[in-house]
Amino acid sequence: MHASPRLLEVVALLSAVPAHGLLRGQVGTIVELLDGACEVEFSDNEGRTYAELAFPPHQLLVLHHRPQQPYRRACPLGSPAPERDADGR
Repeated sequence: MHASPRLLEVVALLSAVPAHGLLRGQVGTIVELLDGACEVEFSDNEGRTYAELAFPPHQLLVLHHRPQQPYRRACPLGSPAPERDADGR
């Protein structure tokens, strides 16, 4: 995992920005990295931009669409976890 957002990452706002009509959790894409800030573009389902603002990284949550570790089969709800050996495998 990395410390700061990267160009073209998908992010969500950690707090609302009512002056621009943005809600907490609004999803956007980082389109430019600035000195101490990230320019985030918010667009609708047709790809039309409705807001573009700069935010400090601590106001953004980077969203992940795939696991950061190798995939492990999940246990169905209510079933016991698989047994592991002494090494935790």
